[in-house]
Amino acid sequence: MLPDPSRDTESAFCVAVAPTTRSISVIGDVTPTGRLRREYTLAVVKDNAHIRINDAITDMRLEWLGFDGDDCFNDFHIDVASEAGTWQFCFGPCAVHGLRKLSRFFRDGSEASVSLGFQQPDIRSCDFVRADDGYRLMVRFEGSGLPEQFFVRKPSVQIDDGRLTA
Repeated sequence: MLPDPSRDTESAFCVAVAPTTRSISVIGDVTPTGRLRREYTLAVVKDNAHIRINDAITDMRLEWLGFDGDDCFNDFHIDVASEAGTWQFCFGPCAVHGLRKLSRFFRDGSEASVSLGFQQPDIRSCDFVRADDGYRLMVRFEGSGLPEQFFVRKPSVQIDDGRLTA
C-alpha cells in the first residue's frame, strides 16, 4: 500500500493503471535529517510480447500472452502463414527465459541456432536455425512424430518484447 502523501510531505509517488500492464515499484531512503524518504517508481511491463519474422511469401509470428508479473507467460504459440496455408503451433506456458533466448538470437546474430522445449501436454520443441540468407523453423510434437519446417529468406524481423528481456 502506498503512503498517504498528506501525512509525509517528503513522499512522492505516482500511480498508473492500464488494463494490459503490470507494475513494479519501490525505493526507500533516509534523508540527512533522519526522516524516511519514500520514492516510488513505476515500471510498466506489458503482459504480452511477440516476434515477427516475414519475407515475401511467409509470415511467422511468435506470441507470448498472459505474463504473470514474475517469470512466466500463460501461453506461447507460433502462427505461420504462407502460400501453402496457415498453421498455429501451441506450446502452452513459457518462462520469460524462452522470450529472452529468442530475442537475443534475432538481435545479435552470433548464435547459429536456438531451441525451446516444452511439455504441455506432450513433449514439444521449436528450433530456429540461422541460414545463409534467412531462418529455418522446425517444430516437433512428440505425439505426431512428424516435424514441420518453414523457411524465411531475407527476412524482416520485428521484436516487441515489452521490456522483459533486459
